Amino acid sequence: MAVTTHKYRKYKAQFKTAYLQREIVETIAVDGDAGLEADYTVANTVDLTLHVGDVVKIANNKLSLALAYHASADASIDDSDAVKEGNYIVAQSDMTMEYGHVPVEYRDYKYENNVADTASAKKVALFKITNVDDLIVTHTSFDATTGE
Repeated sequence: MAVTTHKYRKYKAQFKTAYLQREIVETIAVDGDAGLEADYTVANTVDLTLHVGDVVKIANNKLSLALAYHASADASIDDSDAVKEGNYIVAQSDMTMEYGHVPVEYRDYKYENNVADTASAKKVALFKITNVDDLIVTHTSFDATTGE
């Protein structure tokens, strides 16, 4: 039986000008690996955690926030289906939205830029992508079976 390699690509984006951009806050469940085949165990879950700057989409009939990714069984990957108008960029992490980030003299609160997965709804700050030409996009590719 031949083993099929499943390549995935996740995207980070930032604005060149951010012209007319406003941060919006959604109360939504976070599911970083939504849509990935259930029978795969991804070894490197860091790739599936949402981070500030990740391109995300609202999935499951507007019930959850997930990575906008591209999957391919071979090396051919078209970025346009993941990085498109109507998707979002994560603007703030859990630490700045829900818990606040107030460093004090006797404690070292190290900022983490991830948005943790949760089945219950939480507040997430997003930037809506309205102009793809105003984005600087980078990507990370990994294999669903090995996490590399």
